[in-house]
Amino acid sequence: MLLLAVGAIGPFYASRLLTPWRTWMYPGSEPGLERLAAPLYVHHALMSSRTVYVATSLLLTAMLILALRHASSTTCRAVCAVALVATVMVPVVFRYTPPVVAKPGLEMRWPTRPGPLAGVSKRCQIVFDTSTHYQLLGWSPSGELIYRRDDDGGLPGGERLLAYEPELDRLRTIGPDGVGPLEGQTAHADSWLNPSPDWSERLGHTAYTRQHAYASPYDWMIPEAGLASPDGRWIAARARHAIYRAEDIVLVRQPPGR
Repeated sequence: MLLLAVGAIGPFYASRLLTPWRTWMYPGSEPGLERLAAPLYVHHALMSSRTVYVATSLLLTAMLILALRHASSTTCRAVCAVALVATVMVPVVFRYTPPVVAKPGLEMRWPTRPGPLAGVSKRCQIVFDTSTHYQLLGWSPSGELIYRRDDDGGLPGGERLLAYEPELDRLRTIGPDGVGPLEGQTAHADSWLNPSPDWSERLGHTAYTRQHAYASPYDWMIPEAGLASPDGRWIAARARHAIYRAEDIVLVRQPPGR
């Protein structure tokens, strides 16, 4: 059972400790490093499914609790307790964050923030392609950002329309009939956003084969112009991670006077 715990939970912690491991799979890395990174890729591929991660976590937690209750020695109880704490703490240690953060002094909203369990799977999807994509549609006259979420790569039934009100930090699902006339001037949010320090963007965007044609990390992480709200207070943008394309919608409040 402890081997199961190490195999299921250990790679989450190894991934956090070995930040550059994702680059070991690319051409030009040191010989042999790809063999060290391969198990992490396989593990993250499995855990990129929220169902797989939640089922594995619940099963492992139940097994460790039973083992802790029936342990015959202090050493065994201590080992089971450590494994149990490590299992429960994965959503904290391996939490998901967006690829960008607001520059100091600015305010950012993040309507696509996943829950703790979904965040673990979404962080795994940074390594492997995800089928969830977003498209900014515009702003309603009442100040709600309207955007589309596509969970199935354009297949019928996989799309949802959402409305987000940044002043109240409120998100709701709407139907096609709920979308009226939309507004929004194109604007560039990269002047007020920085790459997140929590991710491998800081390792250099040219390390990733999909970014060789991009002049800077911003060109990759913010692939198109954002949309300014009708009152000019907010700019919404679609952001994606440097490693593959896990996406988010972020909004930043413009500095006064801009």
